[in-house]
Amino acid sequence: MADLRNTIAHILEHQQHLAEANEATTQQYVVLPILRALGWDDTNLAVMEVIPEHNVENGNVDYALKVDQKHVLFIECKKWNSPLAAKQASQIFRYAFEGGAPIVGLTNGKIWRFYFSWIEGTSMDERVFSDIDIANLERAVSSLEKYLLKSNVASGKAERNARIALEDREKVDTSKLTIEQVRNSLSEDVRNYHDKYTEERVNLFYRGAAELQNLIRKEGWELDMKIGKVPCSFFLKDKGTTRIKRIFGFILPVHLSHGSSIDRNGKVIGGSLKSTPPRLFVRIMVEEAAQLERQSGCEFCAVSKDEPVDFIFYYIPDKITELRPVLEFAYNKHRRK
Repeated sequence: MADLRNTIAHILEHQQHLAEANEATTQQYVVLPILRALGWDDTNLAVMEVIPEHNVENGNVDYALKVDQKHVLFIECKKWNSPLAAKQASQIFRYAFEGGAPIVGLTNGKIWRFYFSWIEGTSMDERVFSDIDIANLERAVSSLEKYLLKSNVASGKAERNARIALEDREKVDTSKLTIEQVRNSLSEDVRNYHDKYTEERVNLFYRGAAELQNLIRKEGWELDMKIGKVPCSFFLKDKGTTRIKRIFGFILPVHLSHGSSIDRNGKVIGGSLKSTPPRLFVRIMVEEAAQLERQSGCEFCAVSKDEPVDFIFYYIPDKITELRPVLEFAYNKHRRK
């Protein structure tokens, strides 16, 4: 679709103007042009296909899309390239389900995340059927047409495509890396080191490593995993042009006695190490962590300033995808450098 391809190409060419843009600017210069290129008419009062600030229970939806005067799709917008969190879309799920709209979209202009609302008793993450990054132009054109092209939405094809995407994701999930596979991939020396700790504590470490690796595979992030005695780290893949960089990972014991520190190889310097629960660390600045906490509710528990950049520590949640906004931000930040 030439119009959509040209629209996205124009947005990417001038995206530097969106760096400090607010939500309204992103809606005006990114979201609406993409909707128009996909066949939605926001100028015809006779049909009113695109309703901004549509009133729903206890709030508004940024855009409600209508076909034959029926709501078919809701879109919630955030400012350009800001972190996306499931709770930002949760407020409109109930209305979408009851109002007959099978698809809900959450976007910051650059990333378009689509949820299938007609599933009860599942988490928000389990309802995601597509994540589209417009930086990948050809894939974005193909995927946006599948789920957001007006003719596909009107005919019900977009809903069918969403169901197929969810089924395909469930098939992929059956081949996920498991705790046992993570443990078996380690050297005997590392396994023996971990076996000194309680099974519950070590399995939390292994589970985090497995879930994080599964998320990385699903997102298509180009990262390599390395598990040592203390840290499990994920590095940007070496392109032969820059130094390999550790982006995030897990650390097993992180409680140090006064005056001690941990070097990049996990060795304790100048003190002792006590047994504490594993933590996830992310290579971002404390100011960025604070902003992500405000935007997506990802609360951090500690900060390390031992290196030129900060490492922010998080408790390991029940599902690692709860920290997805932080991980996604860190990956995109360092990949661009």
